[in-house]
Amino acid sequence: MNKYGVSQMNKYDVIVVGAGPAGLAAAEQISISGCSVMVVDSNASAGGQLIKQIHKFFGSASVCAGVRGTSLSRILYDSNLRKGSMFTFNTSVYAIYPDGDSGYNVFAADGQKTLCFKGSAIVLALGASENALAFPGWTKPGVITAGAAQTLANLFRIRFSQRVLMVGAGNVGLIVSYQLMQAGIEVAAVIEALPKIGGYAVHASKIRRAGVPIYTSCTILEALGKEQVEGAIIAELDNNFNPILGSEKRLNVDTICLAVGLSPLVKLVAMVGCKLVKNSNKNEIIPWYDENMMTSKKGIFVAGDLAGVEEASIAMEEGTLVGMAVTNYLGISVTNVPERKQLSLEQLRKKGKNELPSYNVDAYRKYDKPKAVIECFEGIPCNPCEKCCPLGAITIGDDITNLPKLDLAKCTGCGRCVVSCPGMACFLINMNYSNTRAEIAIPYEYLPLPKQDEIVRAVSRSGEVVCVAQVVRIKKLVDCDNTMLLYISVPKEYAAQVRGIERKGKNFNENV
Repeated sequence: MNKYGVSQMNKYDVIVVGAGPAGLAAAEQISISGCSVMVVDSNASAGGQLIKQIHKFFGSASVCAGVRGTSLSRILYDSNLRKGSMFTFNTSVYAIYPDGDSGYNVFAADGQKTLCFKGSAIVLALGASENALAFPGWTKPGVITAGAAQTLANLFRIRFSQRVLMVGAGNVGLIVSYQLMQAGIEVAAVIEALPKIGGYAVHASKIRRAGVPIYTSCTILEALGKEQVEGAIIAELDNNFNPILGSEKRLNVDTICLAVGLSPLVKLVAMVGCKLVKNSNKNEIIPWYDENMMTSKKGIFVAGDLAGVEEASIAMEEGTLVGMAVTNYLGISVTNVPERKQLSLEQLRKKGKNELPSYNVDAYRKYDKPKAVIECFEGIPCNPCEKCCPLGAITIGDDITNLPKLDLAKCTGCGRCVVSCPGMACFLINMNYSNTRAEIAIPYEYLPLPKQDEIVRAVSRSGEVVCVAQVVRIKKLVDCDNTMLLYISVPKEYAAQVRGIERKGKNFNENV
């Protein structure tokens, strides 16, 4: 037993605290340089939030865009193992102390014993915690966070609710709402206090097509129920965010899910003595860091949501940049991290031009086979559709915030763009399926799947019923990652409006 009360000092070049996307990307880059790296995480496996994120990610196809979070966590972890990174799970870091001029001692506990890891440099990729929202009844059983909902539904496969109210229309609220419906849970509504949704429009479109209303300038007033949530009172907000008298509405729900933002986990960095500052772009406290992502404490670096809450693609790129900066700090390599950081993160953070979604149905009438329709009208940094097209019919270019352009003459209607698009913004249309009917192929991820020849109700982009449709067939492409191609036939006069079908459990086979 040494002076620290531990039986063994484990020495490595770098200690990475946190095995989420940023930590895994940093560890991999550090291992590539030949440095020894130990990744310590309190969870039972690598991936952080990725292990319960079953949706496909936006971003560049070169860094796993179009891949589901659950798959991405395995890809990153396996790649780290191949490159020599070492891992310690179920272990919580509780203190970091300097060890003279030679680095830091990282103290952790695994529930049975105290461990100490000594590193010449430290990477903190601690992530963020979910914000709470206080309102009358918010402590009742049945009020949970979006992260808790994902854990129950996606990780433990528990159908914990019958009907949910989602509070918050950022990407988290919209994505989790869609995933809850995939788990067989009805989403009564999504409400947002701001005048417009904060998440991507394609995520909002996915749940609107499923019949879920999104109410902006709206808040929750009260959770109803004696021993647990039995309902919720919501109300409209005026321009000063005050509830409008008389606009109250009751929703019968058994769960209220909160998706009201995230806060970087700064407690450990504060305890170490790293300087904290207010993020100039967001209302959050983060560690101060320089152009190399190093904090005010020499040799301690930060990455991911700890450095400011953003998308997973940005967290991974930050992790890679931090890995390069750490190897520079250790004298192993020389990389111009600030220059690359500016180029790569600037591209991922910016949004391109937005255009209203529209397409000319008449342009499709001259083709006898299905052709793709791309309704990506938001300049999101994303390019899986371009990369997956085998004949180069889709063009985005070097700037991945460009809206995709489609060459109908080259398109063969293979459907790969439909199942690859993270925003489910692509579909196929054949205007000459028959004399009176058009065939439309849409991405579909709900269970149970409709059956061939089944009569369904086709809906518009906003979820309004358009017409009766018939299921033609269901197709699964190779490497489609469980997104199905659902082909339906509709009267030609409705082809320009149809974007999906009602889910089962939503009056699926009733007459229009």
